[in-house]
Amino acid sequence: MNHHLRQDKTCLNCGANVEERYCPRCGQENLEPKESFGRLISHFFSDLTHYDSKLFITVKNLLGKPGFLTKEYLAGKRLHYLHPIRIYVFVSFLYFLMILGFNTHKNEMDASIAKNASQVVRSRIMDSLQLILASEKKHGI
Repeated sequence: MNHHLRQDKTCLNCGANVEERYCPRCGQENLEPKESFGRLISHFFSDLTHYDSKLFITVKNLLGKPGFLTKEYLAGKRLHYLHPIRIYVFVSFLYFLMILGFNTHKNEMDASIAKNASQVVRSRIMDSLQLILASEKKHGI
């Protein structure tokens, strides 16, 4: 993968001096924060299959104190949190998955209602035709 190291050799997470790609104290990568769409997608599927404390810490802070999470991320302290775009894609995926599931159930219910309604209409038409025939017999038509 073609990632560019940051020119600043200070770790954004813990402040230690970083000579290589990873911080020797906390392990955060010292890379420019630009990621390609393909890399985001691969990380998305990785996040789906490999749950760790990052997911739970991020969700806890996102729901409990979202301003804190934003400040931490903008300050470069990203090691303990999931990438914001990954969170967005993950939540969107879950949302559309749920909508699809509920929509299928709704379509089955609509089909059942339509079937019952057509049976009711047929029954009423038959009742009306029987009344007409009975009336015609009564009047000798």
